[in-house]
Amino acid sequence: MAERKLIHVEPSIKTGKLLKLAVEEQLIVESGGVRYRIERDERATIESYDPAIALASLRKGIGMFKNQDIEEFNQEIREQREQDSVRRPAH
Repeated sequence: MAERKLIHVEPSIKTGKLLKLAVEEQLIVESGGVRYRIERDERATIESYDPAIALASLRKGIGMFKNQDIEEFNQEIREQREQDSVRRPAH
């Protein structure tokens, strides 16, 4: 496959806001009767992964749930698992 051209789009402009929708699912965009499929490039996400930043984020969250009722939390998780999610049926 030929190398694809990379075009940078500022997140604050209208196109950048539209592209945020492609995080969860593919988008089909139509312009002038032509359809284009837009999907997130997971390889780029993996390539930009920085373990030090991830570890710092985890450390920042230490103690966040210290006052959480564990039984209540587990019940909420069980209830959520029984619900159907987009593209992820419960059963």
